[in-house]
Amino acid sequence: MARAVKMSPNEVWRYRWDIALVRSGDGNGLLQGELRMTVDTVEELSEIILRYSYNPGVVAVHFERRIEFDVSHVPDACHNCGESYSVSSASRRWHECECGGHLLLGCTACGFDQYYPRIGQECVRERSPHVRRHRVSQLPAVC
Repeated sequence: MARAVKMSPNEVWRYRWDIALVRSGDGNGLLQGELRMTVDTVEELSEIILRYSYNPGVVAVHFERRIEFDVSHVPDACHNCGESYSVSSASRRWHECECGGHLLLGCTACGFDQYYPRIGQECVRERSPHVRRHRVSQLPAVC
């Protein structure tokens, strides 16, 4: 029998921030142009903004949040019957949710549906969840 998926939504949805620092040539060796970087935490973002806000050669700071869906722990077999999803070619659907969403894997061998990540306390539970079918290319960005 396959192991149950224990990943919570907070463990699979990750945020990253892309930062662009716009620099002006100040005649003191600072090059004009943009300096780009990416950070993984709000703390890192705050530190960079504070550090460069005191630099007179930096005229603007732009940042954008990006969300990524970690698929490294998606189950490869049905939790109910143990059938490999690669053998049974599981149906894959997307379940919209307040947490970001869930991949719904349907076993074609036994009909069991499995959510990745599991439905957590932070998730909105509806009586009839809105489930949309997506091609793999339409799923959110993965890391």
